[in-house]
Amino acid sequence: TFSLVPQYGSFNMNDLKDLQSGQAKNISDSLHTSPKTVYDFPSYWGFRVSTSYVKNRNSYSFYVGYNTTGGRIHYSDYSGVIKLDKQVSNTNFSLGYSYAMLNSQRFKLTAGIGVGIALSTIDAENLVEIYVSEEKDQSTTKYHGHQFFTTPEICFSYAPLKFLYLELTAGYHQQLSSSAMHDDSAGDLIDNSGEKVSPNWSGYRLGAGIGYKINLKK
Repeated sequence: TFSLVPQYGSFNMNDLKDLQSGQAKNISDSLHTSPKTVYDFPSYWGFRVSTSYVKNRNSYSFYVGYNTTGGRIHYSDYSGVIKLDKQVSNTNFSLGYSYAMLNSQRFKLTAGIGVGIALSTIDAENLVEIYVSEEKDQSTTKYHGHQFFTTPEICFSYAPLKFLYLELTAGYHQQLSSSAMHDDSAGDLIDNSGEKVSPNWSGYRLGAGIGYKINLKK
């Protein structure tokens, strides 16, 4: 089988949230301003595609997924503007096994688990512009790293046709470990205390999608 499932997910980005709040405090203390946290790594949409081999009640699957979220600090007045953006994304690959607790001709309810790796990127863009002196400082840094995870999940599917099915999924992405987020020129991404910062993609995943069945039997 093949399937495409848009997913809505939450993300536990405590390291990045702490980094962003620390940067906001630094701006406030040094410039005596009150920068606004516009985005603080909210829940957002992603997607997952999969191919599965099904034998009786057992399914063995390979998944490719994508998730993204981000943060922004912004301040502006008559004198200038400060904007700090962080866009965080990952492409993830995993292997999964599931077992069909309900397995009728049209309806199926499965429970399963997957393990995989997420290849993550943090695009950090900083802008400081002073209108009076016409000074503008803009920089972009791209950090890369990887995380290992596991994903327990339940899935309910309905097949209106022999070759076509609709599915609803509900699961949890549990991050197990993470490398440092690194840029070749800037080094590791660290916070104000010198601790390394990495994304944590742990959170719920809810999805609804469509799949196609291929009958390999002659």
